[in-house]
Amino acid sequence: MHLRRKYRDIYYWKNEKQKEVDFLVNEKNVLTQAVQVCWDIESEMTRKRETEGLLLAMDSFELNEGLILTEDVEEEIMVENKKIIFMPVWKWLLVEGET
Repeated sequence: MHLRRKYRDIYYWKNEKQKEVDFLVNEKNVLTQAVQVCWDIESEMTRKRETEGLLLAMDSFELNEGLILTEDVEEEIMVENKKIIFMPVWKWLLVEGET
């Protein structure tokens, strides 16, 4: 709901191999953000699934940065020259609320 309040155009994305991203944000006809939401990212299988989908969307839409919202994981990683930010959802809500 927070994304919907702030941004008018929000989409879900899935490719032909069933890899998906929960939210793509469109601002002024330009896709600006790819966001995954995964409460528990501790499992290596879950982390791989969420990261792979995000990277594929980032490649498809030429984004250099993606976001995975979690319960409590906070870190940044670089994969294939792309930045993936893991952020607790509570922190993201506070940061997004300021803008």
